[in-house]
Amino acid sequence: MKNKKIRWSQKRRILRQLGTGIFSLLIAILIFMTVISGDGTNKGMASNGSSSTFSNTLKNVPIDFKYDSDEYYISGYAYGVDVTLTSSNRVNLATETDASTRNFKVTADLTNLREGTSKVQLEVDDLPSGMTAKISPKTVTVTIGKKTSKSFDVKADISDDQLAKGYKLKGADIDVDKVKVTSNETTISQIDHIRATLPDNEPALTDDYEGKVNLQAVDSNGNVLAATIEPEQANLSVDVSPIIKKVPVKVNFTGTMDSSLSSIDYTLDTSTVTIQGDQETLNNIDELAVSVDISNITKNTTKTVKLSAEGVTVNPEEIEVKLTTKKK
Repeated sequence: MKNKKIRWSQKRRILRQLGTGIFSLLIAILIFMTVISGDGTNKGMASNGSSSTFSNTLKNVPIDFKYDSDEYYISGYAYGVDVTLTSSNRVNLATETDASTRNFKVTADLTNLREGTSKVQLEVDDLPSGMTAKISPKTVTVTIGKKTSKSFDVKADISDDQLAKGYKLKGADIDVDKVKVTSNETTISQIDHIRATLPDNEPALTDDYEGKVNLQAVDSNGNVLAATIEPEQANLSVDVSPIIKKVPVKVNFTGTMDSSLSSIDYTLDTSTVTIQGDQETLNNIDELAVSVDISNITKNTTKTVKLSAEGVTVNPEEIEVKLTTKKK
């Protein structure tokens, strides 16, 4: 009898453990179903149960122009457009987003167009299945002309605006005399020379410059024209020097001389100074006047006075004025 009670107790313990295990399993299944059906918790599913889509906008995607490049030269167009890609496949989207791995191209077919300026519809080719693309802008304006080449002289062109105030161009030199220029016939006929100039982001020069610069085809008025130049760059050396002028210093006494004195004379440690500025301002300055107050001067005195003039810098900025008195 005792053994039967023991066996029954063991069976009840096993049944309780089994029930607990089944209950835990049901709870786990319920939690799992809640997670996969929850709003926004499954990134592969939308809240309504349909597949999610992902988008990415690519900036300045280059345009592939289809035309006879041996016969024609194109210009006047934008080099890149924005493309918004949309796909439910994140891997495909990442591949097409990366310029080094993408397959699609933005194309413009010019093969059936005549010479002149035309507006062309842009298309997307080789886009993966299941992916859509939106181009902005959808069209591009292109000028088509007969292709021709010619050699032109290269000239260094440094404007006054590229020199700091108070500096002038001493000389400029480039390491290329002539270059080959390719464009359409109309543009070639308008080119006056090839210009080597300082980069737009270069600050106004106060020192000599040396560096590699881009070359530009320009007309007689300095307007930049669309052309392909070989080589595209040249080494440019620019020498600048300050615009200076030496002028004498003139002392003007102010105030009232002491009654015990019959006269006051002066001598300067520097009788001439150097002024720097634009040429027009320098031309209007023949001397630099300074004022010295002689009030309360009763004996020999040395004063330090500052030098300045409108529109120029002065070197040195101050001088010593030695005052010599003479008693009555």
